[in-house]
Amino acid sequence: KRQSKRRETSLPDAFSPEELALAEVLLNPATWGETTLCNRDGSPRRYRSYQRDDLECDAARIVHKDGRAVGKTVDLATLVLWFAFTHPGKSALVAAPFQGHLDTIIEEVEYQLGESEALQCSVACKANGSPKIKRKPYFEIQFTNAAKVYFRPGGTGGYAFRSLHVDMLLVDEAAWLPETAWEALRQCLNPGGPFRVYSTPNGLRDTYYYRITQSETWTRFQWPSWIAPDWSPEREKELVEFYGGRDTPGWQHEV
Repeated sequence: KRQSKRRETSLPDAFSPEELALAEVLLNPATWGETTLCNRDGSPRRYRSYQRDDLECDAARIVHKDGRAVGKTVDLATLVLWFAFTHPGKSALVAAPFQGHLDTIIEEVEYQLGESEALQCSVACKANGSPKIKRKPYFEIQFTNAAKVYFRPGGTGGYAFRSLHVDMLLVDEAAWLPETAWEALRQCLNPGGPFRVYSTPNGLRDTYYYRITQSETWTRFQWPSWIAPDWSPEREKELVEFYGGRDTPGWQHEV
């Protein structure tokens, strides 16, 4: 059962209605995303109810046990862009076991930067006028408000995490991150910063990821694949045949 704490956005009466409306947008990642971001077909971004629950949860430590194709990438991209846009001078790290895991998130972030004029204007520029987006050896974005976003793969030992100190930490495909990489990653987060972990389980229990999914100090979300609105009997039949049944490890971990 999901355990979560919804973000409180109530504000005092000392502000004008316009100021209150703007503050409500900036304080809530889901509302900000629906105001600022768009879908790939150009339509305004609208989150599924369970995605909004995740985005609006303000617990300091959040861990996911999710199936495939439920919208994790959309939430991760929303969170990192919202954080950079609304937290001047702060920094965030998006981490994953390998670069390939990060590329999907980076692609979504770059798409949103290209579609939103407000986001385009929020990216800092170099002296020659080009955006301050670094691609080698790792992807980084610097914003006009001095916020920075880093994307780093953990690899086998977490070497790319070392020397970084950030104010928010997001991890994708966390079940596959080696223990040595976790040790380096945990040192990156400044005291008090939010720590969010997303993954499909892999069945291994002697791992940091498994331990935090069992911890009472972490808020837990669990999204099976059939929670998505595009789930269908045909898709279910296809996956049952692919994994060899609903009782198989592949179905239990991936779906």
